[in-house]
Amino acid sequence: MSDYSVLLLAYGQSNADLYPSIPALPCPAFDDPRIVTFDDGNAFRGLLGAVAKQPPTALVPAAAASYETKKCRDYQSFQIAAAARLLRERGVNAPHRVIVRAEGRGGRRFHGIISKKGQHVEGILNNADGSDSQILLNMFQTIRQAAELAAGQGAPLRRVIVNFLHGEADRSTETAQYRDNLLTLISRTEEVTQAFGLATDWLILDPAGTSITGSGNSWPCRLAMRDVADATANVHLIGAGYGYPLDDVIHYGSEARALFGEHFGLAAAELLARADGGKTDDGWLLDAPGIRRAVFHGNAVDLHLDGTRHFELVPGISDPNLTVEGFAATIHSRCRVIAAEQTGPRSVRVTLDGTPYDNPRAALTYAYQMVHREDARLDTPMPAGRGGWRSVRAMDSMVLPGRRIHQWVPGFSIPFAEMEQG
Repeated sequence: MSDYSVLLLAYGQSNADLYPSIPALPCPAFDDPRIVTFDDGNAFRGLLGAVAKQPPTALVPAAAASYETKKCRDYQSFQIAAAARLLRERGVNAPHRVIVRAEGRGGRRFHGIISKKGQHVEGILNNADGSDSQILLNMFQTIRQAAELAAGQGAPLRRVIVNFLHGEADRSTETAQYRDNLLTLISRTEEVTQAFGLATDWLILDPAGTSITGSGNSWPCRLAMRDVADATANVHLIGAGYGYPLDDVIHYGSEARALFGEHFGLAAAELLARADGGKTDDGWLLDAPGIRRAVFHGNAVDLHLDGTRHFELVPGISDPNLTVEGFAATIHSRCRVIAAEQTGPRSVRVTLDGTPYDNPRAALTYAYQMVHREDARLDTPMPAGRGGWRSVRAMDSMVLPGRRIHQWVPGFSIPFAEMEQG
């Protein structure tokens, strides 16, 4: 066993381990005493944007601490699932402790606003006046306290892995603005971690969007997450959330949290393996593929994923009332997708019923769908804007026997005018 600690820090809004997802699933691995949290009575959910009443004095087993507080009792934590999977994957090379903690608040954008009623609503980055929000200050304080407590208990903190789940409140924010906000958050956070000599990584799950009762998932912020991950070495877009069921219009349920929590843990295990000069057999789960080439010819588009892993387009997963296997053309295209078929281990051909209109907003989308009130929809707990493009290979869940963890291709929107002409 190694003599260092790792902090898994969930950040964002309600899906970042803040939503009270019932029930807490039974799994002996969750009781591993190496999975720890603060003893301040807030356990894995953190301060939820409040000012701390008292500082933590020790790192204690997370499962017991969570059960002992009403704030966390009976709720499923995706980070505890991530920590359990991380410890299993690293085996004898596992950290001495994995600290789990969330800081964030439900329904919060990056920037604070003043509501129509005159109420100041903080953001996860700042307040309406531009000052640092309490949510952000809590995140920074968590990093400092984790470093101090870990050192005091004999296993110094070496790495902070920020598990970022956000986007719902910023669904209408333009891509460029959201990208700048996320880069600012990353930069500000690294000012804190670097002061303690800590390595920092960011793991992002592409937001699922809403259930059938919501407006879908055609959110520009999702495209910004891909941009930041592609351009930043320590930021990884690990997959998409549309492959998991929702508990209500926008929150993941307990089973979803356990499953994608394991995915976060597998990705974190790869980060630690690389830091030790090695790699895991499941390192492909760290970075979800994007579109390497989009070739437009006739009335068809050939899409090719980057990477080497095989991905399959599974028929019947998407809602046929809304898309064709997850694919659609924007209304500005003045044409429709009529077919989508697998053409290679990482390739799909999408066929249109006509030539797209010459409009800069004419685009081909995948798992990036707006839902209108009048649209017919299947009655299902799955996200409305889902698709069926996923990894052929999958990992067996250690929490839910018989369930498998795939990597889902994150949603995208590609203007026809920017495609390669074939």
